Amino acid sequence: TQLDVDVQLLTNGYGSAPGAFSFTLTFDPTKLQYNSATTAYLVPVLIDNVGGTLGGVVSKPTGLTGNVTGLSVVFDVIGGAGATSSLAVAIDVLVEAATFIDITADGVGDSRSVFIQ
Repeated sequence: TQLDVDVQLLTNGYGSAPGAFSFTLTFDPTKLQYNSATTAYLVPVLIDNVGGTLGGVVSKPTGLTGNVTGLSVVFDVIGGAGATSSLAVAIDVLVEAATFIDITADGVGDSRSVFIQ
């Protein structure tokens, strides 16, 4: 059995377009194992199926606008029947398009409606 997960950057209402963000996705490696990922914007992914982390950078220098699916991840489900696992995604760094000014602080709160889900 497989589980598909989309990592999205929601930019509606933000004054300028983000150009790139790095992220860390954590998962329970006793229940899920990374299988593959697809995206139009991804720079290499770092995978740790033992520790349960997946990290990468989504980049589009001209700007990520609207609701952008930065990454679609496929996990193999290895937990037993009825097993549950939480997933957590964190923005590590968020930079503005063209200028690449660090706007991470703007992306982790609600002040500019920029967040990752």
